Amino acid sequence: MSKFKTFWTSHYRALPPLGYMLRLALPDLWTRFHALPEAKRYADTEAEHREIAARARALGNAVLGEGNPCWLVYTTYETSGDTVQIEYGKLPRLARALRYEEEDADGDRVVWDFYAQTLPWAFKSFAPLLAAIADDEDRAVWVNAASGAVFAPYDGGFDVICASEGQRKQLRERFGKWLSRHREGL
Repeated sequence: MSKFKTFWTSHYRALPPLGYMLRLALPDLWTRFHALPEAKRYADTEAEHREIAARARALGNAVLGEGNPCWLVYTTYETSGDTVQIEYGKLPRLARALRYEEEDADGDRVVWDFYAQTLPWAFKSFAPLLAAIADDEDRAVWVNAASGAVFAPYDGGFDVICASEGQRKQLRERFGKWLSRHREGL
């Protein structure tokens, strides 16, 4: 068993490292923060790109801690025979750590592969990957190697699975302006 798989299953059992699945399974530890004001999904201007980056840096630092070890978990998936993977040339060589299979709403088989490595959290190093995720061109999550808290950016925002309800409360207070007004937090 890989080191990541051992680490991951000790925190999340059989759940895959996918933000939306963690959100559904762990609602008391989950919070969603929007990447742009008024829940705008994609940046149209350079100022909006800078705002997304600033929020990613602030939340990543709060969840992972600048310079602290974290697991970078890069994701690919295959559905109906098509593999979706954007090659991100600046990533270190990652080893496949997990595979998860499910059936989607259309009845198609989906296979998710997760590649992981521990690295220090440094926003500057991950800024291009975070930008690609914000533009829906790539998939990855970061996991705090000490607490297991998950920072899961997506196109439109950031899902965070906190290590405790106390951490969730602190993040919601600190970054309250970035929270959804939707009653379910979406």
